[in-house]
Amino acid sequence: MNYDFDHPLDRLHTNCYKVDAKAYYNMPEDVLSLWVADMDFATAPCVQEAIVKRTSHPIYGYTFIPDAYYDAIIHWMHSRHNWLIQKDWIVPTPNILCGMYMALQTFLSKGDKVIIQKPVYNNFETAILNSGCVPVNNALLYKEGTYTINFEDLEEKLKDPKVKAFILCNPHNPVGRVWTKKELTQLGKLCVQYNVLILSDEIHHDLIYSHAQHTSMGNLSPEILNQLIVCTSPSKTFNLSGISSANFIIANPSIRKQFTAQLNCLSLHNLSPLAIDSLIAAYTKGAEWVDALISYLEANRNDALNFIKKELPLLKVTPCEGTYLLWIDMSALPYSQDELMIFLSQKAKLWLNAGTTYDSDHVGFVRLNFAVPKAVLEKALNQLKAAFDA
Repeated sequence: MNYDFDHPLDRLHTNCYKVDAKAYYNMPEDVLSLWVADMDFATAPCVQEAIVKRTSHPIYGYTFIPDAYYDAIIHWMHSRHNWLIQKDWIVPTPNILCGMYMALQTFLSKGDKVIIQKPVYNNFETAILNSGCVPVNNALLYKEGTYTINFEDLEEKLKDPKVKAFILCNPHNPVGRVWTKKELTQLGKLCVQYNVLILSDEIHHDLIYSHAQHTSMGNLSPEILNQLIVCTSPSKTFNLSGISSANFIIANPSIRKQFTAQLNCLSLHNLSPLAIDSLIAAYTKGAEWVDALISYLEANRNDALNFIKKELPLLKVTPCEGTYLLWIDMSALPYSQDELMIFLSQKAKLWLNAGTTYDSDHVGFVRLNFAVPKAVLEKALNQLKAAFDA
């Protein structure tokens, strides 16, 4: 079946955060919005059909999560990620950030420390601070345009008895690394050695490109699995961020029991009827669409990498192994971060994410979302070049 990712969809006046918030953020009306991490593609037809079918029933009351929901997750994780999980490991949550915050509230005390790896998704740090804990940065090593884990520094930080948790991002947002099995095993063994809980955000795990392979932290060893919470959601893969839902996979029964109790205390254990039906459709009927999506995204990624290399040689781009986010080093330009963002929005007419959002040390970096029709990406790249040439 052919899927049309080239067709532009007008998201204006749909309360789309990416587009309808321009005035709120004082952005020009004619900027191209390539910042928020959702896609400008329609979701899979099977998901659309499931949502339309459910909304045709006029009652949207309290929901019961059926076996079909859990079966769909088990099927997806096994067929797409070669990880056979059990039904009782799955704990539905409203979204990944909410679940992470609940995990920190459950297993850590105020003043405990949590390791993150900057530059990284900024709301990890927000969740840590809001839980009364202290973020500790095991900064990724940046060399020759790519990133690696500083294991020596990681072990030194894990030795601190106040460090109680580690948040992993795999694939990594924003740098696009898909951590290898060797890297993940080394990381997991260190966390086991120092008895540190691992929260593995794998929300982008389906969006992996050629020459990379995603390995879930849960698929490494029984020892690592025993002190691990894997965070998943169909939202990035199927463009369902507005239908809030996530699933935490927790094999350790003690950890799972405590975490579930915390969710129940705050009545966060229910899902909307659309979250249930959309996931079942996505995970049981959406594989072919995802394959087509990945091919389209990879072509977009390649076009962007080739264009920047040829036309904008001052810029450096991290090889994007997964996600639909391009991490671009513009630090060779004579701009502060604020000046760079003004240049991009006013001259290039592009709304991108500032690198300092993810790490104050990454001045001159930006994040670009390439999950858009090819014509839009081409327009964005040409606007960027024109601004440089002016």
